[in-house]
Amino acid sequence: MFTTHKAVLINTIKYSESAVIAKFFTREAGIVTVMCNGIRNAKKGGKMGLLKPASLCEIVVAGKPNKSMSILKEIRNTPPLVYLSAQPEMIHFCFYVSGVVDQFAHENHDDTSLFDYVWNYIASVEEHQYPIVNLPLHFLVGALKIEGYLPYPDFNTANNQVKMADDDELNATLIQLCTEQPIGLISETKLDAESRRGCLEYLVNSASGTLQSNRLKLVYEQIKMLY
Repeated sequence: MFTTHKAVLINTIKYSESAVIAKFFTREAGIVTVMCNGIRNAKKGGKMGLLKPASLCEIVVAGKPNKSMSILKEIRNTPPLVYLSAQPEMIHFCFYVSGVVDQFAHENHDDTSLFDYVWNYIASVEEHQYPIVNLPLHFLVGALKIEGYLPYPDFNTANNQVKMADDDELNATLIQLCTEQPIGLISETKLDAESRRGCLEYLVNSASGTLQSNRLKLVYEQIKMLY
């Protein structure tokens, strides 16, 4: 049976000299694991360039009932990520986005809100060529809000706490700013670098504690040097 998916590439693992196993986040089926035969074979028109982290794809796969892995039949980028693939810091950002998504997406579980958010975010960065500076914080705030792990959901209550610590108040302010401003505005907003980094670390640590997993911390380490 053949199925077509809009998909965001999460990662790939080398399987053989000509094949890789790719993990995609799809709108209809959540995480889908796909065997990509011949995709590393340059003599046969290998297409590894299509399989970059956070690539926006349309894939056609063949699968059988009770089989956990599908076979890739067709793939194309929609659109190709030219800007995001050309800048070293943006390549790191793509790894970061893929890592965040991998924390929350699951097999056989459609998460259309998260998928649409990730797809539109990547497409917007590619189209408008936004700088990386505020993107890791802004993206994570949006993803955590969708998944229900964002601290300070009631900002009026948070901002009115008399004994609220200075760091907590600053984090709450930055989180609120990120939830209220679209990507275009947040990219033009000048945020103090130390405060921005501190807020991102706070969110990573908070979500990691709630999820009882260190995967987000490992993802953050990929972007920390640039942030």
